[in-house]
Amino acid sequence: MKKRTKVISGLLAGIGTLAVGGTLWLQRSIKKPSGAAEQAIRGALKQEEGWYFPSLKDDLPLVIVYPGALIDVRAYSIWAEKLADVGYPVFLVTMPLELALLAPQRAEKVLNRFSERNYVIGGHSLGGFTASGVAAQRLEADDSRLKGVFYLASYTDDDVILQNSDLASLVVTGSKDKDIKEKDVLEKKHSYPKNSRFYSINGGDHLGFASVAGHQGKALPEQQQQQQVAALLKDWLETIR
Repeated sequence: MKKRTKVISGLLAGIGTLAVGGTLWLQRSIKKPSGAAEQAIRGALKQEEGWYFPSLKDDLPLVIVYPGALIDVRAYSIWAEKLADVGYPVFLVTMPLELALLAPQRAEKVLNRFSERNYVIGGHSLGGFTASGVAAQRLEADDSRLKGVFYLASYTDDDVILQNSDLASLVVTGSKDKDIKEKDVLEKKHSYPKNSRFYSINGGDHLGFASVAGHQGKALPEQQQQQQVAALLKDWLETIR
């Protein structure tokens, strides 16, 4: 019995060590925001659930953003600030280890904070996939405040209720993205909401949807990709009533 207890204790200790080591590795792997993004985040208000860019217009929808895997959510502050400047408030949601799948329902706290406001939800890469699942759940709950879902270099979670809904949807890819390829997204076009608008940023790459330290766009300067992301989101949001 004592021997068995020692073995179990040893295994648990080993698992604990691996978990701690894995967490530390993930923390070190998180991509930090660029200097320009850190400058932009100064215009946001720090909240328990993330960073909030307010606006002076009460009639426009709140934009809820989930980050890509292992990307500090502040890296999306450049185009978030641009949207807020034209009237669309933006909430950048922080995630445990910047992995949206670890806390997919975190948007619920944001929605409780803005209980009377219409909103759209989406994100980058894994964040967009996770946000898509949240949108499907909100549709099932008949949440009339949900007005749209957006995917930045992201797949959908292939939910039938989303596919058949009249929800506004924006899907943006980058022509130089080696992670989420434009052709793969278009092959899965039927999986996205039926009212989806599909756009490709010529020369855009995967990390260019954020602004992270050390990243240099090979075909398109990151600054230009950020501007195009902001413009595409703005044009799409203007179609939502």
